[in-house]
Amino acid sequence: MLAMHRQIFRRAGHNVAGLATWGAPWFPLPT
Repeated sequence: MLAMHRQIFRRAGHNVAGLATWGAPWFPLPT
């Protein structure tokens, strides 16, 4: 259970990081 939770947390962190890296430069441009 702990391992699964850790994997999910790691995956979510990776998604957030990717969104922040890809969203930061792309969000203010079209807006």
